[in-house]
This record gives sequence, C-alpha cells and structure tokens, in this order.
Amino acid sequence: MPKPKYPIPKNNFPRFIDEYHSGHPDSQNDMARKINKLIPKELAISIDNSEMKS
Repeated sequence: MPKPKYPIPKNNFPRFIDEYHSGHPDSQNDMARKINKLIPKELAISIDNSEMKS
C-alpha cells in the first residue's frame, strides 16, 4: 500500500483548528477555504454557505 504524500490528521486535527482560531480572527469558512487549499480535494471541508459576508 503506497504511503500518502500528506500526513493523515489524527486526534491533533481539532486541536490544530482550536489553536488556529485562538491566533487568527478568521471565520470558520475562511479557515476552511485555507485548509482546502492545503489538502487533496477528496478530503476538503464543505463550506457552509449560510455564513455569507454582509
């Protein structure tokens, strides 16, 4: 089985998100977009369109 080219997030992934939030005032959607740029499409976080910019 080939090794993935990117690390698989385990238990530290939610903690990473919490740490990111504590240091960055981005909305959840902005952060999801940034993470989606870093990870393969099949792992992408779905964007919540109810939180639109006013």
